[in-house]
Amino acid sequence: MSFRKSFGIDIKSANEGVWVKYAGDIEFKIKYCKNKDTKKAMFDYLKKHNVLDITQLDTDSIIGLSPLLLTTILVDWKGVKDDEGKEIPFSKQNVEDLLFEKQEGEYIFIKVLECIQKQSENSNLFSIGYVEKRLKN
Repeated sequence: MSFRKSFGIDIKSANEGVWVKYAGDIEFKIKYCKNKDTKKAMFDYLKKHNVLDITQLDTDSIIGLSPLLLTTILVDWKGVKDDEGKEIPFSKQNVEDLLFEKQEGEYIFIKVLECIQKQSENSNLFSIGYVEKRLKN
């Protein structure tokens, strides 16, 4: 495969997202972690906290950044259901209400949150060659 197809990022997919299978019939549409919305959200957040770099944030500010970044990465889902088996429609509010639920101060869906974050960092999912291959199938 060519260098371009192997390592070039498909900008449209990076900014609009790709579907990633999670488990069973659950799928998430995820943007590349370096998409334009995430970059802007990060810039605005750092500016609001009067710092130039994430390493200058205190622990509480870093924790507050996680939901903000996830809502710029996760753009849709399929197969997410409530306890009665009813589909939960995708919305920013439902993302926050569901995925950021806590018990005793800990996120109960940390495994899901980590998976979404890791997939968004997987540049192979957004490579030109991989995107072209998926479009053919």
